[in-house]
Amino acid sequence: AAHGNRVYVWAQNRRGTGFDAAGVVREVHVDRDGRNVLVAPRDGALKLHDARTGKVVFDAGPETSGAAQVAVGGSVVAALMRGGGLRWWDLGRNRAWELAWPTSMALSHGGTWLALVTPGGKIKIVEPATGKDAVPSPTPSADVPARLCTFVNRRPDLLVLDAEHVLAHYDLARSARDGQPAEGRDVLQFGAEPDRIWGITGGQYAAIRIPDGPTCTIMFVDIRAQSVVSELSGLDPHAEVDAENGLVLEPGRSAALVEKEMSGAERRVMRSLPDDQWVCFGQRGLLDNSEQMSASLGR
Repeated sequence: AAHGNRVYVWAQNRRGTGFDAAGVVREVHVDRDGRNVLVAPRDGALKLHDARTGKVVFDAGPETSGAAQVAVGGSVVAALMRGGGLRWWDLGRNRAWELAWPTSMALSHGGTWLALVTPGGKIKIVEPATGKDAVPSPTPSADVPARLCTFVNRRPDLLVLDAEHVLAHYDLARSARDGQPAEGRDVLQFGAEPDRIWGITGGQYAAIRIPDGPTCTIMFVDIRAQSVVSELSGLDPHAEVDAENGLVLEPGRSAALVEKEMSGAERRVMRSLPDDQWVCFGQRGLLDNSEQMSASLGR
């Protein structure tokens, strides 16, 4: 959770020690293992921080300021540049790559694959460690340019949203096994233009976010049944979905992060308080809080 230029990592119901970012934070991502935090400020270089100490472990350089897309997975950091082109770094191998042509990208949550959208709207999937093709390019379900893509968490599946707002699903397991291109299967078409998609652990559900002025709507889709199973409207425009568990994370009032179920029910609220204090509570009451809060509450 980021409040101004201050970043905090929550583990379960407890907030860890915070750290200062170099400027007001626009976007923040924790890698799947909870070891590193990728911070994209509104104006400044993309930086990777140690989740426990806040120490900067990688500075991507001033050219990444205002990056259109950023991602972290495993030892890989990727940035789609504001002026065009893609850069990614494999920190485990101390190597970097750059391509001038990608218009969109998605990094698998473990950092194994990187999906790229070509200027013609095709999909290429490469290995971040080598820059070479990981599997044959998927065969689209229709002759419509792809616009956004994402991997399903912990599965060799890819979700692609095309220029006509059609969501398609690709099972990449066969491609990885015997080198055959994956065939696209249309899931649903949306009446408005989504700006984010997520593939949730298990492979049954996807989530899409549609901007709506000062708010947004998040829809949960059953990929197999090809139907919308939940629609949450009136959310903060920066609301996101945790691909690990399908929970919605929405900025709340008074330096809070609100976690919601797919149904829209509030699961818990994680709030930062003055004097570096914090509290976490759910529908049934207090879940945890900082030590000084315990004293004031008589716990």
